[in-house]
Amino acid sequence: MPISHFISLISIIVLTGCNHHNNPSIKSTNSKIKFNEIDTNHNKKISFDELADFKKKREDKFINKSLNSNFEACDKDKNSIITKDEIRNSNINIPPIYGEINNKNPNYICFLNKNDFLFFDKNQDNKITKEELKQIKKNTSYSEKCDKNSDNKLDIKEATSSSCGYPLDEFKARDFNHDGFITLEEEKYLSAKKSFQYLDKNKDNTLDENEFKEMSFFADSLN
Repeated sequence: MPISHFISLISIIVLTGCNHHNNPSIKSTNSKIKFNEIDTNHNKKISFDELADFKKKREDKFINKSLNSNFEACDKDKNSIITKDEIRNSNINIPPIYGEINNKNPNYICFLNKNDFLFFDKNQDNKITKEELKQIKKNTSYSEKCDKNSDNKLDIKEATSSSCGYPLDEFKARDFNHDGFITLEEEKYLSAKKSFQYLDKNKDNTLDENEFKEMSFFADSLN
């Protein structure tokens, strides 16, 4: 499914595992993942559930670090709130920020612009708190051109419309619980499952240490 089919407001700030080493304002998030970090029951095998659980926890930790450092970059007077005076008067968002920000770089620009302000200022008190900013983790949704009724799920008519573009067989494959809808959680599950199946070379539904060694591309997405 093309990424343009859904809006991820969190991508304004973080969601990526890529490391941009040529940007001095970005702290590297790359670290070697050990087999036993994921193999929580220590049976020398990694199940899909273990891998998915590890990935979620690592993503959450990465997102929280990124949110905190981005908040600090916008909070110019360090009073734990962001006001309109502290953000740019621009209609154009800067490119997504990848990873934890090095706030010692004086050239770093706050990711927010004044048009974003009302979205994050949930209680409309003209300031954005860190808790309000963290709410974006819960606001990932499909784009309006797919999700016509904005209920964060796609029925068969929405998904197979010309503006959304799912083939019928793909819609059925993604509707895991056969309830007539596909959700972002189902999309995410399918993506993780495909990655796991690719790595599982001997098709025993687990990853051994040799298969784990070939996880480099997948490990990047865990950082």
